[in-house]
Amino acid sequence: MTLGWKTALTGEVSEPFMRSGTMHIFAISGMHIALIAGILVATFKMIGVRRGVCAWIVIPILWAYTWVTGWQASAIRSTIMSTVIIAGWSLRRPSDLINSLAAAALLILIWDPQQLFQASFQLSFCVVLSLALFTPVLERLRHKLLAPDPFLPAQLRPRWRRWLNWPLHFISASFVVSFAAWLGSAPLIAYYFHLFTPISLFANLVVVPLSSAALACNVASLAIGRLSPAVSELLNNSAWLWMELMVRISQWAADVKAGVFPAAMPTLSTFVLYYVVLICLVSRHVAGHPGILQASSQLAVGGGTTALPDVRTWKPGKWIWRTAAIIAAFIPWASMKLHDGSISTITILPLQGGSAVYMNLAGERWLIDCGNKEAARWTTKPFLQAEGLRSLSHFILTHGDVRHVGAAGLIEELFPPAATYISPVRFRSAPYRAVVNTLESNGVPMKILADGESVAGWQILHPAKGESFPRAADSGLVLLGEVRGKRILLLSDLCKAGQNALLNRHPDLKADVVVTGLPHAGEPVADGFLDVVQPELIIVTDSEYPASERASPALKARLSKRQSQVIYTSQSGAVTLSFSRTGLAVAKSWPVPREFPEQHAEVLARY
Repeated sequence: MTLGWKTALTGEVSEPFMRSGTMHIFAISGMHIALIAGILVATFKMIGVRRGVCAWIVIPILWAYTWVTGWQASAIRSTIMSTVIIAGWSLRRPSDLINSLAAAALLILIWDPQQLFQASFQLSFCVVLSLALFTPVLERLRHKLLAPDPFLPAQLRPRWRRWLNWPLHFISASFVVSFAAWLGSAPLIAYYFHLFTPISLFANLVVVPLSSAALACNVASLAIGRLSPAVSELLNNSAWLWMELMVRISQWAADVKAGVFPAAMPTLSTFVLYYVVLICLVSRHVAGHPGILQASSQLAVGGGTTALPDVRTWKPGKWIWRTAAIIAAFIPWASMKLHDGSISTITILPLQGGSAVYMNLAGERWLIDCGNKEAARWTTKPFLQAEGLRSLSHFILTHGDVRHVGAAGLIEELFPPAATYISPVRFRSAPYRAVVNTLESNGVPMKILADGESVAGWQILHPAKGESFPRAADSGLVLLGEVRGKRILLLSDLCKAGQNALLNRHPDLKADVVVTGLPHAGEPVADGFLDVVQPELIIVTDSEYPASERASPALKARLSKRQSQVIYTSQSGAVTLSFSRTGLAVAKSWPVPREFPEQHAEVLARY
């Protein structure tokens, strides 16, 4: 938090901070720059250093700190604005927050234009711009709500009211800053983290002051460690206390179910509509440029304002123009919503030797298998969050392979399904039995599916009740459904014995799309099976890693001789089938580097 070192900030450690909306404290931002600048300026003023000399000393130190912390976009932005403000302060000139923010963005983009597409750059500049635009409006409203009766002398006001005056103003001013930042960053947080976090409005009221105290102790300890080790040790223990409180509060906030919700990844039309409506609502009260500068200059370096001076307000345009702007943004958004609502999708996720199939069919959300715990944490969970899911309509566990169903307990906890289904076969896999026992002990109702039964229009073709096979993969559930005239066969990991048993019971089986995994022994989709089914598209859910889960050259050579189109998920990444009135469309993501599993989740969530 002090020097921008994030090696120990693993996914497990950072998740409570992401869910509580307090992850920003780990970015080298205005709070860090403001604290260091404030300490330095206060120290030099105490020893009688003049303004001009003070600025020439403080500004190089701030840039040195930015260099040490790795030239982060938020740090560069804050340092540029702090440089302008400190230089103006030394010359007794007014500062300009909007111009300073624009100058910082321009310099960063000239140096590295790709920063425009980085989450840190977008969040950093969007939050500060939101503070500049919306804080004056909210401050004016806050003062109106807390203003005492002007006709009542101060001596006649209740004592409790006078006692609460300062705490109320301090807490409400902090809430205004938090709310302004949240308003501007909410769509970006939904886009990158797939979360909607109203709890962050309250968590930041406590965590930000604690992080400031911890940061102050850290900086002071680094400054005087050589001079006074005893005081440095005291400061270190104080910083540890504040950081421990930060962790506890963030974990508590992340566990508040009413404060954190999964959020679907917003589209471009959603972004445009949100910001157009927000700007139109506040445009009547937005402060003019000179007022913004004076009221918000402290925000550039992380400070807050407790009172606003009189400012010149921007004259609002006619109401017709604001209404027209909202309608113009609403029409494409509504069109996209209607279009997306008419499309059914099936997404196949490769999961390190396992797979998961997510289906959005007529408003019902299905999940067939989920992967093991690691794959579910990095891929399945963020993918479902990016879909905006809070619960599942149907959750199906096809067979006992832990690479397919090992994270069933986690999925049940995060996205509780209305119904859970399992195979009639009692698999000998100890992890699978542990998963089933855990679900049963948690009171999760489970229904056994076998040949001849159906779930919401999808037929169960395999296995039959009482049927058993030497290999567990041959006992996996097989589903057949029809989506807009296309027959989809989900074949699980069936080996040759399972395929033969399936065809013996359903000799006239036909499908347009076949989705199959890789069995441990033998190869999937034998030629005789494909001759009967005659699919147009075959999707093989193999994985680039581990190597044993890649489709063999012999399988690829055999399938290449057929007229069917074949997709291997080890090469294509996730595959989405979109069914609309115009037919079937196939979309692919791209392969994910095995060295960066955290990027796997982001790639699939973006996709």
